[in-house]
Amino acid sequence: KIKEGTGGHGGGDALLLADIFRGPGDDWLERSANWLDGIRAIAEAVRRYGIEGVIATNTSVSREGVEHLAHANEAGGLSGAPVRERATRVLKELSSLLPDTTLIGAGGILCGADAAEKRAAGARLVQLYTGLIYRGPNLVGECVSACTACSRP
Repeated sequence: KIKEGTGGHGGGDALLLADIFRGPGDDWLERSANWLDGIRAIAEAVRRYGIEGVIATNTSVSREGVEHLAHANEAGGLSGAPVRERATRVLKELSSLLPDTTLIGAGGILCGADAAEKRAAGARLVQLYTGLIYRGPNLVGECVSACTACSRP
């Protein structure tokens, strides 16, 4: 896995990490949901280095949508429901730019409908984090059922 942090560095870090860590089985690039402006650069790096899959996306340092909450200014990545919509926008854009790359939808999947939304946006797989913590293992079956019911074109 090639993992880039959530800092504000732009596309250059992805290229540097790919140069340093590229090897058999290390063909995954993980990005943060608040980098909508760098999506084209990410897609170019994925194509250039033959990266086989992209996790799009999990956490964000943005506090958009939670500014009104008491602990909104705490440090660290934000995950779960607040990142779902932005993560899905990133996924959809990556899907249009990388039609032959395996995309893994993550970020804000708290129910089966959220997983089906990621599949509809272009994910071949979905990855559960926060939802699994709050909902437990029953969420897995719910997501499988929802994704099976909504076949992707």
